Amino acid sequence: MGHPNGVFYAADNEILVVTFGTSELFRMDMKGNRTNLPKPPKGTLDGVEKLADGRILVSSWEGDAIYALEADGSYTTLVSEVTDPADLGFDAKQNRLLIPLTNSDQIVIHELGQ
Repeated sequence: MGHPNGVFYAADNEILVVTFGTSELFRMDMKGNRTNLPKPPKGTLDGVEKLADGRILVSSWEGDAIYALEADGSYTTLVSEVTDPADLGFDAKQNRLLIPLTNSDQIVIHELGQ
């Protein structure tokens, strides 16, 4: 499976998976059927999160970034210059992304705005 690392379970019985080894993003249904999604610009993926607006966020060690998969299948860079970003957390109450930095023992808090 490409060394799955980040897993996100969505309320619509969808599982999102990112892989550290092969830098893939895919979704799985509850029967284990896999659907590949577009690969991010850079790999070594660690975390994955899905926002209420449908964007899928992935953290990339290779890119030192958080990428957002947009509805049209393209990627934008949501956060840059974050070294070794790990699993992502989302604070829905305050609408912010929590990004642990594995090797520097820090957490970056990124405000997503309104």
